[in-house]
Amino acid sequence: MNIAANFSGSGLTLAPGTYWADYQLTGLSPTGGINGFTPFLMTTSGGNPVTLTGNARQFNPTAAPNAWITISTGTPAQGVSLPLTVTGQKVPEPSTVLGLGLLGLGALVLKAKARQ
Repeated sequence: MNIAANFSGSGLTLAPGTYWADYQLTGLSPTGGINGFTPFLMTTSGGNPVTLTGNARQFNPTAAPNAWITISTGTPAQGVSLPLTVTGQKVPEPSTVLGLGLLGLGALVLKAKARQ
């Protein structure tokens, strides 16, 4: 299953950091029934599959006081990670752009002085 959200042309810019993606699936699952399936991120340890720990959460309207609960598996329960890939164009940080601009301005000043 693959879900794509296209934000091109929206002017959306994300600074480095941690973000949450809130999405909802409706429809039939590939295995039948009405529940969608999202696999956990996995790795291997000693040749055996191991679920990567993480902070994935799901909305549970019956949970109180916070309806967002950690998705967990195992005994003892451990939080899991869900696959999410964000792709896009890397934009330089403002400080990098400022530094390059000052460097270019300095080069122009030196070039102008050399002509005199």
